[in-house]
Amino acid sequence: MKEKNVKGIIALCLALASVLLNIIAFIPMEKLTGFDIGGKIAFFGSVNVTLSQFALIFAIAAIVLGIMARKHTDKKGPRKSGLIIGIIFIFVSLITLAITAGLSTITEYINSDGKSGVIYESIKNDESKQKEMNDFIDQFKKQIDVKS
Repeated sequence: MKEKNVKGIIALCLALASVLLNIIAFIPMEKLTGFDIGGKIAFFGSVNVTLSQFALIFAIAAIVLGIMARKHTDKKGPRKSGLIIGIIFIFVSLITLAITAGLSTITEYINSDGKSGVIYESIKNDESKQKEMNDFIDQFKKQIDVKS
């Protein structure tokens, strides 16, 4: 009877966990409270970014363990699947991380009523950009039925 390829099984589990975390990272989790929105809608925040980061870490770990598992051809179990999924989800995780990080800056700006954050720092000296951002917030509030 052949021994089980434990490293291959763990690599596959980590790769699948990366897939799951990338999916969960696209669920809005932080309530928008600024600009009189009052928590009526959730958007992307630091939890989403953290999930994306863990997905990336799991994908890297899956690749490492998948490489280690390929050396044991005498053991029964997955060898390539964790490695392949890990490689694919490194790229997916990087894209997810970039998107959730970008969207969480909008949450940061809205929840501080436009008084702090990355967006605030980039528009604080330009009145036309401030007007554009205020118009964006007004349109956003109309979409979610919040009175200005």
